[in-house]
Formats: sequence, structure tokens, C-alpha cells
Amino acid sequence: LPQCPAINTAQMRQYPVGTSARRSRIGHARQPRVALRHIRPHHGTQIADHSARQAAADLAGLLFQCATIQPQLCLQLGPDTRIFAGKGVSNHAPVVAMGPRPLKPRGGAQPNMIQACDMLNTITHGTPTDLAPLLIVHGLFGSARNWGVIAKRLSDARQVVAVDMRNHGDSPAMDSHSYADMAADLAEVIAGIAPKMDVMGHSMGGKAAMMLALTRPALINKLIVADIAPTPYDHSQDGPLHAMQGVDLSQITSRKDAADQMDVDAGTAAFLLQSLDLQNKRWKLNLDVLARDMPQIVGWPAPAGQFDGPALFLRGANSSYVPDSAAPAIHAAFPAATIETVPDAGHWLHAEQPRAVEAAVRAFLDA
Repeated sequence: LPQCPAINTAQMRQYPVGTSARRSRIGHARQPRVALRHIRPHHGTQIADHSARQAAADLAGLLFQCATIQPQLCLQLGPDTRIFAGKGVSNHAPVVAMGPRPLKPRGGAQPNMIQACDMLNTITHGTPTDLAPLLIVHGLFGSARNWGVIAKRLSDARQVVAVDMRNHGDSPAMDSHSYADMAADLAEVIAGIAPKMDVMGHSMGGKAAMMLALTRPALINKLIVADIAPTPYDHSQDGPLHAMQGVDLSQITSRKDAADQMDVDAGTAAFLLQSLDLQNKRWKLNLDVLARDMPQIVGWPAPAGQFDGPALFLRGANSSYVPDSAAPAIHAAFPAATIETVPDAGHWLHAEQPRAVEAAVRAFLDA
């Protein structure tokens, strides 16, 4: 399983690939049954049922070994394959199904689903500790890997989980990119990990984190926002978008080939090319939706409410994203916020001054 490389599949029961169970089958209450299916809709071959006890044991082992990667009870095992776990009509044993949606037990009863499955892709560093885990949310055109160095270093004291936002990286492509939707995605991730988490977001990810804090404050312990303010911006990100859209992917054999076709500076091209899937000749970004929803991304819906918890706003000394004039808007929505400036850093402060950002974040979280 690519998302759970620690699993020794030799120790797990082998189910036939390409077969499916069209519906789950619940037997006598003393011997409930579960059905497994592989997402191959054109196959209708019934496979042998296995006892709920055996299947639950397999699933428990899977969940335990995946706990540091996908700790919720709904695991995506591939692009079109998911596991759902819930209680059957007997309420004595779980019903387990593989597929894009839960299977209904006989009699029409709906399993009590534990977790939705539009889960963001995550990269987890470290293991759970007594401290609240930290969730890191990247910016526009980025990915969880952009924060790998800082995430790994901070994981010496607490578990750190970095996400690929919707329409980015290995997370699902969605037909919307609003901050309400992004905040809901983050809430779903937190619900699968801990009652609440510390949350740090950069740029677009910072706005998504602020939206989450203002609409679901109970999920956040401490908030860190990197070089963005709760205000709309009048700049455009059309340049990078057009640069990526203008690459003839059919004609490239290397990232240099793509860079040569991009009308942006070398630093921006290098950053954008991190999202190029060269083998499959595609961008790991939903460029059409990002282009369509760009006004929402650079804007700010100004949700009502306040987040009264601890909040740290980091800004780059050489960046114009968080001017002094943004302080009233920050303190209106986040009354307990402090604003710190990272010297010799621009908008990409975590890449330009990683040690300084790490030190500021660590001091804030440990206070």
C-alpha cells in the first residue's frame, strides 16, 4: 500500500484483485459477516465472505500500522479504492467495504460511517506525544513537501502533519477552491487525528487556517499565520498560472524542457516545477479551477466571529503582504495575536530563513 509502506502485506489475508461483493451481507447476530470489494464496477464476481472477527483484526492491524500516516478510520488505498468502517445492523461488529462509497447492509439499513473519505493527502513527521500535534498548510501552487525541513525539525517534540491542499499535490481535484471548502477539508483532517491541533498556514494556507479558526475555533489550540493577513489583495497570480498552462507537456522530457517554456523567473519556475509529474506529463495542480477561483483565493470573505486563542502572525521583513496597516484587521479577528517580523525574508520566509521561522514557531508553541 503506497501510503502505508510499513505494512507487511505478507501477514495480511490476500483477497482476489478484480473481484467485488455487490452488497454487504449481514448474517445471524452471533456470526455477523462482512463483504469486501475492489473498485472494478464491471466485475460482479462474488467473493467468499469472511467473519467480522477476522476482517476486523485485519483492519485493526492496517489502522494501527497506518496510524502515523492516516489515523482516521477511513483510509484511501489508491486513486479509486477506499476502506470504510462502520457498525452493522447488529451493532456487534464492524461492516467493512472497499470502494468509493459505503455499501448498505441487507434490509436497507445504512452503516454508521465513522469518517468521510474526501481526505487530503498528508505527510506525517514524528509520532504522537503529550503535546498537541501541529498541522502545516502550504500556500498556492505549493505542497506538503515544501515544509519538509521545518516539519521534520519540529517533529522532535510533537507530531507534525503537513497536508496537500485540495487541487494541489496528491490531494483530490475538486470543482471549487473557496476558503470555506478549504477550512472544511482541514477540519476533516483534524477530526481524524486529534480533538484539536496547533495549525500553521502560509499565504493561501494561512487564510484557510484563519477561516478554520474563525468558523471552527474549538479545533485549534494555537494558530500561526505566515506572511498573510485577513484582508483581500489586489495582486494576481495569473503569471505563474499562465506559465504552467503554456507548457506543451507532450514535448517535454525533463524539467529543464518545461522551464525553458515558462515565462517566469528561474526561482519561480523552480518552485512551480516541484508540482510537475514528469513521468505522467501532467501538473499536480488543478490549474483550470485555480484560475477560475483566483478572485476568491486572493480575496477574503471576512467571516464573522473571533478566534480568542493564542495566534502568531509571522511576516517577512522584505515582504509587502502584511504591512503595518493590516494590524487592525488582524487584531479585530484575532484579539490575542502577536505580530513578529523575520529579518532578511520575503514572502517565502520559510524557504529563505528556515532556522528563524523554526525558532519563532518553536518558541510560540512551547510558551
